[in-house]
Amino acid sequence: MFLIKCINAYEAIGKLMDEKTDYKSAHALVCLRAKLKIHAEFFACEERALLCEFAKKDEKGNPIVDAAGNFEFEEGKDISDFYKRRDELCKTEAEIDDLPVSVKIPEKISPSAVEALLDFVSFKEEM
Repeated sequence: MFLIKCINAYEAIGKLMDEKTDYKSAHALVCLRAKLKIHAEFFACEERALLCEFAKKDEKGNPIVDAAGNFEFEEGKDISDFYKRRDELCKTEAEIDDLPVSVKIPEKISPSAVEALLDFVSFKEEM
């Protein structure tokens, strides 16, 4: 499974964390999120390293990134190399055991969350 799928699922579960559900479903999501956390942290670290290499820096040498995650490339950097390497990072293989986890269908969930969780969660009518 590609690393980017783990990241998307981790973020989708984060958005569901305050939704009320039955205990089994809540526990399954918490355990799944814990399994995905190491992959999310690895991705964040590697992506930050790419930013440090390619983004414009502030006076302290830190990449300048706005709240939306946007940045400008440092002059003279090969933009295509950045995108190639980030794509390779996204396509890094990641293994997660014991998938999918069973979760009661939430009352409301966004289509993007359903898509992000497809390989990780089996939604059930009843638990």
